[in-house]
Amino acid sequence: MASAAFRAGRAFHAAALAAVARAPMAFFDTTPLGRVLARFAKDVDTIDDDVTKTVRSAALFCLPS
Repeated sequence: MASAAFRAGRAFHAAALAAVARAPMAFFDTTPLGRVLARFAKDVDTIDDDVTKTVRSAALFCLPS
């Protein structure tokens, strides 16, 4: 379970970083760097927390009782 959550978080982080790195310079001129960093950190934290809980719940739901 943990490895699936880790892979999902890693894939999301890579995609988000690529999107920010490819953003036009005008985006960085109008958006403060702190706001970009805070949003990025919040999204990664949400993925890390929610994916782990969801994978665990799905695994427990699929197990026979």
